[in-house]
Amino acid sequence: MTLICKPRFNDFMKVTTDSYTHEFNFLSDHEVFFDRQKFYGPDYRLTDVYGGFWSFIFSDIPENAVTISLGENCITVEGKVGLLVPPHAVITWSVQCGNFNWFCYSNKHSYPESFPKNMTIYPLNDIPETVSPQWIHELVQKSHNAKTLSSSSVNPYAKKLKQLLDGEFKLNRALAEYASEIGISKEWLIRYFKKSYGVSPIEYRNKKRMFEAMFLLHVEKDKIINLSHNMGFNDLKHFNQLFKKTIAASPSKFLCK
Repeated sequence: MTLICKPRFNDFMKVTTDSYTHEFNFLSDHEVFFDRQKFYGPDYRLTDVYGGFWSFIFSDIPENAVTISLGENCITVEGKVGLLVPPHAVITWSVQCGNFNWFCYSNKHSYPESFPKNMTIYPLNDIPETVSPQWIHELVQKSHNAKTLSSSSVNPYAKKLKQLLDGEFKLNRALAEYASEIGISKEWLIRYFKKSYGVSPIEYRNKKRMFEAMFLLHVEKDKIINLSHNMGFNDLKHFNQLFKKTIAASPSKFLCK
């Protein structure tokens, strides 16, 4: 399947690594459309942490190949589907071995009030050639067979910490401070958070920083060292290492030319 997107912003970028090929169309200063082709090894499992963007991910997925989960709740995703992902979402993907092609539209503008608050899966009649906020809005309004990934198993202390981190993920506040503010020990807070979201609070904060940095590296006229400081890192080497570990590519591959 080939998908062609004609960007208004006239800005295209392709990133190739050992495990995936990622083609970006920067549609504007707040919108990006990408096509990702990736090979997944046996029993692949990864927790994705999304930034302040909201996204619509879509693909044609083989039967019993992909499961998404949040805490103890999970949904099998298969067939032609679209996944509406609110800002600051956390999703754990379990993927069987094989090559998959994902398409995604991401928008940094405010998430529409009429959209669902949790990640929601919509069956599609066909894979669209392009999407827009208007197209997604019509899908949300007309769909009667959507499935929502419930957040009912998320611990309330973990949820409170996530809300705090979402608002100040660029800061380097100690977890002990958050624990004191929330009213629980640091050890139990970390345990509840990891059980609820699949990653530790520090991993969550760092993954969120990397997601934001990946977009900003291309659209902002700034140096990597300045961006690393803005994301809360005092050590450029640590930022580069963490970026490559999270994104599987160096920051320079995403830098605006």
